[in-house]
Amino acid sequence: MRFSSFYIKRLFALFAVTALSLSFAARALPQEKQDKDKNKAQQVSEGERKAAQKINDAKDTPAKLAAASEFVTKYPKSSLRPKVARYIVDQISAAQDPAQKISLAESYLGTFAEASETRMLYPTLINAYVNAKRVDDAFNAAGPWLELNPNEVDVLYLRGRSAPTQSQVRQAEPAVRRKSHRADRG
Repeated sequence: MRFSSFYIKRLFALFAVTALSLSFAARALPQEKQDKDKNKAQQVSEGERKAAQKINDAKDTPAKLAAASEFVTKYPKSSLRPKVARYIVDQISAAQDPAQKISLAESYLGTFAEASETRMLYPTLINAYVNAKRVDDAFNAAGPWLELNPNEVDVLYLRGRSAPTQSQVRQAEPAVRRKSHRADRG
């Protein structure tokens, strides 16, 4: 009995030492990550910093988008690019006029084409289409987005909101039948 309790005590001591080691390692990892982040920040050139500052200093959202487009053209592989993209999406989302929001969002999609960048904007764009009563555009924009993100609840909601109602479908049916009947005759 005494023999097995000795091994159990040793086993507990081993677990304690392992847990202590892991806690020290866990504390060291964030410091290493901070060091890497500092190194990345130091790798940004002066030109990139000035271009990013130009985006911040622009007076309105269209000017900020133009400056961001210039930034992406000059520095397509910049480590600041994700931050710039997020900042511009936030600016577009803050716009009040749906028509302006749509125009800005479409311009953004012309500049920022990477999936991680477009992913941030689609819910805003779809919502702007719905608010502007451009239901077809909202429905069409939601399709490709949902192919990449089938479980995106916000976009599923907006797509459902932009889908034609049964009364709209009933109203459109006679026109569709007439067109198909004419096509069959001709």
